[in-house]
Amino acid sequence: MIARRPTILIFTVRPDEALLREMCAGIEEEGVLYDVIAQPSGEAEALAALASGMSMLGPGLALVGQATALHIKGMTDASPLLGYAHTTPQQARNIGADSARVIKKLPLRMGEHEV
Repeated sequence: MIARRPTILIFTVRPDEALLREMCAGIEEEGVLYDVIAQPSGEAEALAALASGMSMLGPGLALVGQATALHIKGMTDASPLLGYAHTTPQQARNIGADSARVIKKLPLRMGEHEV
């Protein structure tokens, strides 16, 4: 039997590599583990919802090209908690950190440091 470790799942489809690095850095800053899992296709919102459902921790992230989404397991609305169609590096870092902050029950950055 293979046991999965508790991580934030990041589902990607042809991700912008610079944005992926920033997203992961935001999670790492909060001291939470993550796994990046490539997907063959999909939209950011749907993939984030799928990732949150599969995550032991609850949050799920998606990065499709430059589009990002953060979904939390148990949300009744199909819309993501956060999402950007054309994500900036700072938004990618913040959405990564916010996914970890949900687990730690800390206030979210949600747009902090954005211009």
